[in-house]
Amino acid sequence: LTRCAATVEAVDAAQARANVMPGLWGGDRASSSQRARTGTHSTRAVLDALCLYMAQAAQLTVEADVRRISADTGYGRTTVHEALRRLATPTDEASPESAWIVREGTPEGAHAQRYRLSQKFSTGTQASNRTQVLARPRAALPLQARTHHIARLAKNLQALAHDAFTAPHSLGRTTGLVYKYVDEGSVVTVDELTRSTGLDAARTRTALRTLHAHG
Repeated sequence: LTRCAATVEAVDAAQARANVMPGLWGGDRASSSQRARTGTHSTRAVLDALCLYMAQAAQLTVEADVRRISADTGYGRTTVHEALRRLATPTDEASPESAWIVREGTPEGAHAQRYRLSQKFSTGTQASNRTQVLARPRAALPLQARTHHIARLAKNLQALAHDAFTAPHSLGRTTGLVYKYVDEGSVVTVDELTRSTGLDAARTRTALRTLHAHG
């Protein structure tokens, strides 16, 4: 239960930080130099996939290969590999923990690379002790939060990876991105969608019209 609580709190922190930085994930249409400095929607999808695996395993360190992440996000292996590289690149070269994720060890045999969230998302000893104290009267809370994360992240990734948005001649990834945020239920206006997706209002409205036309 303590391990589950620590995992949930770290995933909470990573997701909260990612949510308040929508511009970081809106660089898909940017220049090559800008994409090198920031991220793309695929980068956020890969981060969400890793957070999902951590919630499922109730572990802060998980083993994940490019093939699995590609299948779960709908992005190609090259795109996933680049997203992992971006997420593991520190913003401060002197501090590996300034990255979003950290690689642990090297893959051996049939094992894939192991990843964990940066320590900046860890709740630390104080929060861990608090969790242990609260675990007796409110033991179900970390488990409920874990279930919530698994359901939400899996639902979002399923929407992004759906053939309706990823297959050739489909509705397209931009439409799929807008659908993901609409399907979450918390974003209801064009202005909120543009902030969350990084898309401009015209492309957002086009995606909404497409979704409406296809039911």
